[in-house]
Amino acid sequence: MGCIAVFIATRTVRYWTEEYAVSQVFKLLRAVPLGGEYYIGFYDAALTPSNPDKTVEQGQVIAVTPKRYVNLLEMKVRLFPNGPPFYFFCETKTDWGFSYLLLGAGILLWILGFFLFRKKEE
Repeated sequence: MGCIAVFIATRTVRYWTEEYAVSQVFKLLRAVPLGGEYYIGFYDAALTPSNPDKTVEQGQVIAVTPKRYVNLLEMKVRLFPNGPPFYFFCETKTDWGFSYLLLGAGILLWILGFFLFRKKEE
C-alpha cells in the first residue's frame, strides 16, 4: 500500500503546487546513488515563478536524475505554495518511470500477498 501511496502522491503533486523555472544553480549539495546509473540529487538553487507577481525563491531542489549532476536550467520545478520553500519537486522522465515502477511493485506485492496468505478451503 505504501508503494501505491507514493505513486499517487507523485502524480497528484502537480495539482497542489505552483510551477517555477530554475534560474540559477548554486551547487550540488549531495548526490545519493539509487543503484545503476540513477541518483537523487539535492541542489541549492534559485527559482523564478511563472506568476510575475511573485518573487524569486531560493531553496533546495530534489531531483531523480540519470547522472550524478545534470543541468537543471532546462527543467521545470514544482513548489508547494504554503510554508517556506525547503522542498521542490523536479519532474523529469525518470521520475515518471520511477513512480510507475512503484505502482507496479505495489500491485504485484498486493497480489502476491493475497495468494500467499489466503486461507485454504477444506
